[in-house]
Amino acid sequence: MWNPVDTRFYAKKLPVAIAAIGDGAEANYIRTLLEQLDVVTLLHAIGTPDDFLQVISQNESAPPYLIISAHGDK
Repeated sequence: MWNPVDTRFYAKKLPVAIAAIGDGAEANYIRTLLEQLDVVTLLHAIGTPDDFLQVISQNESAPPYLIISAHGDK
C-alpha cells in the first residue's frame, strides 16, 4: 500500500490523490486548499483516457481518497 512518510510522523497527515482532467487550475486550487488543511496530496495530470484508467486501477498502492477534478464540454 502507498504509505507516504507524512503518515508516519507524530502529527500524521491524510493522503489524498487528485486526478486533474482538462483544466489543471481547479485541481491546483484544490491541492493548495487541502495542503493548507495539512493533507498530503498527489496530483495526477491526466492526458488520455488510459492515464485515467491507470490512476483509478491502482488498488492497494493508491491513497485512500481520490478527487476527480474534471469538466465536460460540448
